[in-house]
Amino acid sequence: MKQNLQNATQIRLETEAATDRLARSVAKHMRAGDVVLLSGSLAAGKTTLVRHVATWLGSTDRISSPTYTLANFYQSPQAQIIHIDAYRLKNAAEFLDLALEEELERSIALIEWGECLADEFDNWIGIDIATLPESETGRLVTLSASGPEMITRVQGILGAYSEANA
Repeated sequence: MKQNLQNATQIRLETEAATDRLARSVAKHMRAGDVVLLSGSLAAGKTTLVRHVATWLGSTDRISSPTYTLANFYQSPQAQIIHIDAYRLKNAAEFLDLALEEELERSIALIEWGECLADEFDNWIGIDIATLPESETGRLVTLSASGPEMITRVQGILGAYSEANA
């Protein structure tokens, strides 16, 4: 992802409950038109985070990985959620061929394996999830952003997460 690492912040999540608190903080700061690019190895917890974010956005839909469908759509009171899996896309041109521009404008987009699409968006929040070798449930999450508004949103997410852990 093209990112300014000076704006990157790491959070250690020891449990799925901590992941849920982070998801609540992310959801609190999302609006239609926002893009969240998720990265991490297989089974790092990208879909788990999406499930928690969608729940906090008010979706009652069953959240599943869009690995084979490429995109799943979920309804929420705040905005439609589009959950994209870019793993099988060979390049950004294949993403553009999906013709999701209008959907992206009115949705909150959560894009797994999204680092390969960073150049397609001016503003995004990046969430990289890494497993911790010493823990079955622990994760190291790196939050980053592109664009001044998204940098401010990440600061808001971090503040809300800190408050939730106080």
